[in-house]
Amino acid sequence: MSNNEIIKKEEKPQIQFITIPLELTVYTVKEAAQLLKCSQNRIYELVSIGEIKALNIGKKVIRAAEIKRFLDRQEAN
Repeated sequence: MSNNEIIKKEEKPQIQFITIPLELTVYTVKEAAQLLKCSQNRIYELVSIGEIKALNIGKKVIRAAEIKRFLDRQEAN
């Protein structure tokens, strides 16, 4: 066996990353508050008045795309 063959056998497997579409990424209320630099209570208020749509899957989560839509609407105002 040559040195090149030994090195090839000892190489570690490559790590492959996947891209998760924006519409499938979700944030907890706490994470959304951190992203938007506001309190968790403010996020709950925005959800309750319909400014941000949230899903309830055991706890409230907000899609990244929904946060983007919210920011786009704020920017337009």
